[in-house]
Amino acid sequence: MFNAVAVGIVLLDGWGMIGIWQQKFGFHNLWEVWVYQAFYGLFVCPWYSYSQTMISEVTPRGKEFLFFSLFSIIGKTSSFIGPLVSSAIIDASPSLNNSTPFYFLFAL
Repeated sequence: MFNAVAVGIVLLDGWGMIGIWQQKFGFHNLWEVWVYQAFYGLFVCPWYSYSQTMISEVTPRGKEFLFFSLFSIIGKTSSFIGPLVSSAIIDASPSLNNSTPFYFLFAL
């Protein structure tokens, strides 16, 4: 499942990178946002339920609250830091292209 989700994320990042070089594709159109949402929901979102299951398999009995709260804090922190890093990449690029962070995401 992890490999399938990783491939899905790389495909989405590759599609976004297309938007760096051209304006027809690469998350510049409304229909691409709809396709992105459908693709993300089908191929990337299942990772959230699998990750919760994986955490529950390695959590010591009686310490569930500690592990799941740590897991939640890490998830919220990445949701907060990700947009800051992306906006810093956009601001640092000479063209101020909104698709520039896809370089970083694709490599990540």
